[in-house]
Amino acid sequence: MSKMVIVDDVDPRIQYDGVWNLDTTTDNDAKGNYGSVYQTTQHWTTGNNNFTFSFEGSFIAVLGSNNPDSAWECSIDGVKLESNTFEHWENNWWFCQSAYLEDGPHTITVRADAANNQRFWFDRILYAPSAHVSLTNEALYIDNLDPGLHYGTGWRINGLSANITNVDGAKFTYEFHGSSVRWYGYVSSGRPPANASYTIDGGPSTTFEVPIQPSGGISLFNYEYFRTPDVEVGRHTLLVEHHGEPDATELILDYLEVHNGVVSASTTPTSVTVIPAVTNRIDNTGPNPDNLNQSTVAEKRSTPAGAIVGGVLGGLALILFICLVIFYLVARRRKENQTSQSNAEKSLGADTPYTTTSELHHQTSPSPTSFNVTSAGTGSGAYFTSLETPGQIPPSKLSAVRSPR
Repeated sequence: MSKMVIVDDVDPRIQYDGVWNLDTTTDNDAKGNYGSVYQTTQHWTTGNNNFTFSFEGSFIAVLGSNNPDSAWECSIDGVKLESNTFEHWENNWWFCQSAYLEDGPHTITVRADAANNQRFWFDRILYAPSAHVSLTNEALYIDNLDPGLHYGTGWRINGLSANITNVDGAKFTYEFHGSSVRWYGYVSSGRPPANASYTIDGGPSTTFEVPIQPSGGISLFNYEYFRTPDVEVGRHTLLVEHHGEPDATELILDYLEVHNGVVSASTTPTSVTVIPAVTNRIDNTGPNPDNLNQSTVAEKRSTPAGAIVGGVLGGLALILFICLVIFYLVARRRKENQTSQSNAEKSLGADTPYTTTSELHHQTSPSPTSFNVTSAGTGSGAYFTSLETPGQIPPSKLSAVRSPR
């Protein structure tokens, strides 16, 4: 999904059932290499408790801190989802996610199974909203392939998981509607350090350091490169520029977070079309319908009355001609059959006007064509598990896919 709503664990729309505890410490931030806890809050439980969240949309995922000694089960509208398990602790772990859902209202239920007093840690939800859902004051997850992101010369796609550049002066722009933006990438390069900068609406430039891989060669994911200061909620333009030598570490974009969004989902594509690896965005230079003048539009819409009458008369004449041809062919065929039958009777003689039974030749009718019917599969119609759809599934952000290196 190119754009999703972020629902934090403290959001009142999440309904907790049983004993759940709120954690506001940063004790889990240093665990694993998948980044810090979102907004410094998590809910945890040590029993068989659950929570539910109702939404209108076509995709949902549940994230938290993966404790190898805990278990969980997710279901949507009573249909169980597959769990993504892992043997090590990681934050920002995708516990479960749906395939593409039928766009509409759904409810996800997550049941924790934390045995032996082990804690199950829940952090946040991501979901792709329906077109009519208001996104006012929501936090939005913007994937690196969102069509609203503009990459200048020097950027390239690293697989489908991120866009990267190590070209000095390479620019990135994004027009957003909100109050602040956070930039997330990953760190996996042992190259020399580099700097980059960002501006909001052409204001003062702020320089930040492009992070380098820590000692030990461990890659870091969900790494926050920078966050802009809060500005008045509205439409703004973020400009980011890379500064560094070709052998310096790359500037990487995995996803953005836009806070206090005020747009509706109808302007937000909720699916990603896989595109080839290109470095530039190509602008559409085709004709703009808005540039047509009124006389041109009126000329295209008007149709001469004479042309209509001529077309109708021509069609009737064609139909009459076809009928005459058919009548002639039928009459000719009938006459030929009568002549053929008369000649046959003359050759057989008057005593044997009919062919005897022994002289008949049987022709066996062809057997009916056999059709092999193959089942197209079973399951609830509300769930589309096939990924080969016009709206292709976006690059995976699953922890199970991008495991630690």
